Amino acid sequence: AKENYYLYSDNPYHIQAYFDCLINTYYNKPEDDLLAELLEKLGRIRSEKAQSMHSRCKSLYLAYVEDDYDAALACIDEATINFPKDKKYALTVKFEIARLFHKTDEMERVIKTLEADRSNENTIVICRSKLLADQNRVEEAVDYFCKNITFFTDDSKKAFCEKLRARTTSSV
Repeated sequence: AKENYYLYSDNPYHIQAYFDCLINTYYNKPEDDLLAELLEKLGRIRSEKAQSMHSRCKSLYLAYVEDDYDAALACIDEATINFPKDKKYALTVKFEIARLFHKTDEMERVIKTLEADRSNENTIVICRSKLLADQNRVEEAVDYFCKNITFFTDDSKKAFCEKLRARTTSSV
């Protein structure tokens, strides 16, 4: 993602991918200067898709860097309204924000909305697995994930389950 960003730094998909990698890699101590720079650059791109991505990234920035659950939630809720075509992406961001702040009730509401909207089944499986793990039901989460995920290689399944266990362990 970093290399693609530096090779094609005006591409909103590469900006968002790099931003997401940084957030997910450094979720305990985000690189806020670089994240702010990426967020600002994404905000300058005027396409609807880029603005939708900007809203999602801004919500994550508010949550991870500024540690402001209410502002992050308001921002992502606004994104679901302003960019209805990308609602499923905004909902997964909302789920991750709720997860960061240990708001399991909100995580459950997001999953129900994803189900009602007939979102991609793998998205629902991933969210439900994370929720189960966050409820200290890690082995149940791993079992559920492995039985219900589709189109993942065995290596991808193993890597996800390892990250699920590691992140759950580190957040306890």
